[in-house]
Amino acid sequence: MCSTRWLEDNFDAIVAGGKKSEARGTVGSRESHLSSASTEVAASSTAGLGASGVLFRKGDAFKMEITETARASDRSAQREEFLLRIDRVLMNDFPNQLTADMTFSTASSSQPYSVNFTSTTQTSVASSKHRQATASDPTHISLPFPGKVVELLVDEGDAVKEGEVLMVVSQMKMELEVRAPWAGPVKWVCEVEDSETVKEGLLVCELLPSDEKHRRRAASVFKL
Repeated sequence: MCSTRWLEDNFDAIVAGGKKSEARGTVGSRESHLSSASTEVAASSTAGLGASGVLFRKGDAFKMEITETARASDRSAQREEFLLRIDRVLMNDFPNQLTADMTFSTASSSQPYSVNFTSTTQTSVASSKHRQATASDPTHISLPFPGKVVELLVDEGDAVKEGEVLMVVSQMKMELEVRAPWAGPVKWVCEVEDSETVKEGLLVCELLPSDEKHRRRAASVFKL
């Protein structure tokens, strides 16, 4: 049934319903604003930190004690202590990258630095202290790929068999072997440490050929 008095008869209920709807809208808007503000604060507090699971914060400090390796077990050996304090973290993608303002302190001085640590395979500088194989020398056993030393299996003076494993190197979660191309005595061996990063071309060892065929080949290059 239609009536021209419907609005007049229901005016109070309509006003009350409108006030309830307005109240709900205000509360929802306030909650939405608070949620947004909390997100912005959280985002600003972690700005520049990156996705690292290792948390570095302003004020974190690290004490470093340095002693000569040869005298590490000697209690009377002089030990130098340094303090490294983080003043501001700019980028934290540790261990790939860490960029921060830090203060380096000694017993007598304190100096601020801008520091950027970047992960590297060190292939450009690795093995710089080691001999490199010479392609023209047939007794030089060269490392054909870069990686980390797992184990060096021969010593100077050893007599190895053809195909015997001389060194094992890890690369991309795989273990690769360097094998003897012929049988013979080992004249010289590189001095590398387990887990040391080495680069392609490292001279693993000098292996003198014991059979006539390889001995003639070597003699054609230089006199053994």
